Amino acid sequence: MNRIIAGAAIVAATVIAAPSGAATVAGQLNAQGTADYRFTSAGGNFTVSVASAGANPVHDPSVYIFKDNSSTLSAKTGEFVAYNDDYFSLSSFISVNLAAGNYIMSVGRYYFSEAEARSGMADYGANQTFNLTTSQAVSAAGVPEPATWALMILGFGAVGGAMRRRAAGAAVRFA
Repeated sequence: MNRIIAGAAIVAATVIAAPSGAATVAGQLNAQGTADYRFTSAGGNFTVSVASAGANPVHDPSVYIFKDNSSTLSAKTGEFVAYNDDYFSLSSFISVNLAAGNYIMSVGRYYFSEAEARSGMADYGANQTFNLTTSQAVSAAGVPEPATWALMILGFGAVGGAMRRRAAGAAVRFA
């Protein structure tokens, strides 16, 4: 059991220490017509390009970047940082100098307002697809980070091991 825990701890440490860099993500607007991504910037220039892609491409994508102050994705209250909507094109591009910290990026379809980006609900564009290319790694907001998965699996393993050890010494008696 101790070997399993030690091995899981090494895996978790390796996942946590994985370097971040440029990333291209195939994205899709959710049923509310938005897609949110959380990311951490070490500071410096951050670029993002959103391009229409797939069988149901998003037309004229719009992108907002907000400071992440740990608000929920359905009520973003962080400071506005940047916005781009290359009107009536199939792509959108932002290049901005970010301070070190946590951010949320919201993607939507044309006429995507700041209020819609903050609420996570747009009037249209559900399930449309795009490719998102950034200069720093981002993660989809609804998907746990790999380190979170590693710790969760480690916890399940520890609980399973404790249950197995406890069950070996217990005897069931019937009256």
